[in-house]
Amino acid sequence: LGLLLTWRVGRRFGPVVGLVSLVLLSTTPVFVGHAFANPKDLPFAVGMMAGVLGLLRWFEAETPTWRTAVGTGLLLGAACCVRAAGLMLLPILVVGQVLVLRRSKDWRGVADRVVPPLVVALGVAWAVMLLPWPWALHNPLVRPGLAVANLVDFQAHDRTMPFAGEPMRTLEPRRDYALHYLALKLPVSVLLGLVLAAVHGRRAQPMLALVAAALLVPLAAVVVLNPVLYDGLRHVLFLVPAACVLAAWGWTETVRRWWRGWVLFVGAAVLVAVGATGRQVIRIVADHPTQAVWFNELAGGLRGVEDRYSLDYYGFSYGPASEALRAYVASDPSLATLEAIPVGAAMPMWAARWTFEAPFVPTRGPSMNEPAPVFYVAYTRGDADAVHPGAKVVATVERDGVVLAVVKDLRRRRGGRP
Repeated sequence: LGLLLTWRVGRRFGPVVGLVSLVLLSTTPVFVGHAFANPKDLPFAVGMMAGVLGLLRWFEAETPTWRTAVGTGLLLGAACCVRAAGLMLLPILVVGQVLVLRRSKDWRGVADRVVPPLVVALGVAWAVMLLPWPWALHNPLVRPGLAVANLVDFQAHDRTMPFAGEPMRTLEPRRDYALHYLALKLPVSVLLGLVLAAVHGRRAQPMLALVAAALLVPLAAVVVLNPVLYDGLRHVLFLVPAACVLAAWGWTETVRRWWRGWVLFVGAAVLVAVGATGRQVIRIVADHPTQAVWFNELAGGLRGVEDRYSLDYYGFSYGPASEALRAYVASDPSLATLEAIPVGAAMPMWAARWTFEAPFVPTRGPSMNEPAPVFYVAYTRGDADAVHPGAKVVATVERDGVVLAVVKDLRRRRGGRP
């Protein structure tokens, strides 16, 4: 759905822009990786693109009808009902409409025709946001604002993580946190496309300003308000689809304008871009399901950021680790016949039960009156892999030579075989 909406938004600026938008987003590892495992940030990114499509449809109509108002409200509400941060799209709609009215000679007459549908669109968006949100229904005008304030000053996740080679407290993030991660996690093709879009920005269609606003307004809010951020690019993942649309327009506009005078240069650039895209596709397939851990060439890949940034913050490597454990057990005759093998893991029990299927049984150990683990599985985040230092590492999950997760056999520590 996110790919479809991004294509629909890009197609508003030409069929080629729509196609390139789709290609750029589908070859962005951080977006693809989260699509398989993130039930919060990825749906919000999809909702935000639905909201952007709603903005475009609103301003494409010379005189918005009631049908346009309801449709726009539903699309904007799709963003707001996932996270309250989607409310940032509503001021973009209102301010954009005010700017359009100011350029109109008969602005009073236009306002009489536009304001009532605008109020309906805002009301529908607000209602869609509230319907799946029981807490906000108790005070529908105040509590959504309180939720936004809580996003800025979220105190429930206080820990220290590596950022640019230094420890950073999650409650005190650097103001360049989002900019930093966007520069290191977006593919170079998207970053170059954004630069080209800025170069050709004055020649852009006015409607492209709405896509730019959907990217720049939230990004500016993050820099100015400096909210609590952690886990890599996760909390600003919703900016990636809009960035891909702008980058696609930048590339398309560059080829269109430079094609005649720079045929060889543009042709070579297109070939390089196609080759780089193919390389990205191969990489995404090979890295599954850990695509979100990927860093671009500007960062030096995973090897360039090892121990300097938070890598596998969402536990993407646990799936391959459980498969490696299963293969190891199958190769050991003393374990192959056991019906239950206790496994300890550096993850919540509900996630462990979902990750480790029979014959593996997740356990918290004797301290919780549960069986002692035979194996221990952990990602390298927060030195979770350093637990049980005397145990033998029998398998690892690696990308680019960087260890993301380990599987440890604890039987030697316990002084015998099960």
